[in-house]
Amino acid sequence: MPTIKELHYFNIMEEGIPTSLFGRIFDKRNWRWRYFLKLHSKLGFKYKSIRKKYRCLFGRMNDEWYSSRFRPKNNQIAGEGTPEYASLKVETIRHIKDLMPDLKIIYLLRNPVDRAWSSVFTMFKVWGKSVNLSDEDELMSYLEGSYQRSLGAHIQNLDRWMQVFPKERIFIDYFENIALNPDDLLVSIFKFLGIREDAKYIHALSRQVIMSGPGIEMPEKIRKFLSEMYIDDLRLLHERFGSYATKWYEQAQEYLKCPPLAYSKSISSPRDEVLVYP
Repeated sequence: MPTIKELHYFNIMEEGIPTSLFGRIFDKRNWRWRYFLKLHSKLGFKYKSIRKKYRCLFGRMNDEWYSSRFRPKNNQIAGEGTPEYASLKVETIRHIKDLMPDLKIIYLLRNPVDRAWSSVFTMFKVWGKSVNLSDEDELMSYLEGSYQRSLGAHIQNLDRWMQVFPKERIFIDYFENIALNPDDLLVSIFKFLGIREDAKYIHALSRQVIMSGPGIEMPEKIRKFLSEMYIDDLRLLHERFGSYATKWYEQAQEYLKCPPLAYSKSISSPRDEVLVYP
């Protein structure tokens, strides 16, 4: 992983955000950079990592800069975890393939309703704002924004990535398995990445809790709002993947008092879909 876990390089390039030092400091769209600068300043700069962090935060951003963030040693692989890359445009994904033709992609499907609610607390924290649960209009205004909306459009996002990368290079599973089947999920990911499946590492990793979330229940009005917003996406997920996706769709239908499903498609793992999807 790079010194700063989420570089957001391709988001910044796609959005046309200036990468000069002046632009990073003063352009309002560059909130990601300012947040990471503030975060890592609080964490402190140890002597061994200060040069790497300096180049991450202040280096001239281009393809060479991005590639230089990853320097795996022998018998290591490198990558970054940036969920916002899911909604990148096809042109950007093609550029990624030109830069990294052997890239492997991991995409964990999460209920779009729950994902959107979780993002409220993440993004408001980044912006230095407190979440006011009583101000439902502000919450709904944020949630219906086109960018947030795109992050929950899993089918459209996957279709764009599958236009560019061969399906055998895309790993798909469910967010639920992080909690319910962490060992099995990690074994599958290790196999996909070509990493030796050492039980001691798998067990240690699967017991780690990272960003557990605020644990604040979603207000009923917000859940209904999100269920209406994502009902078509949930239907498409149900039709293609079944399994947990069918449960998400049924929950939304129940909340909206829609007629029950005529059937429930059962697919044990969305990885099966990658192998058969044309």
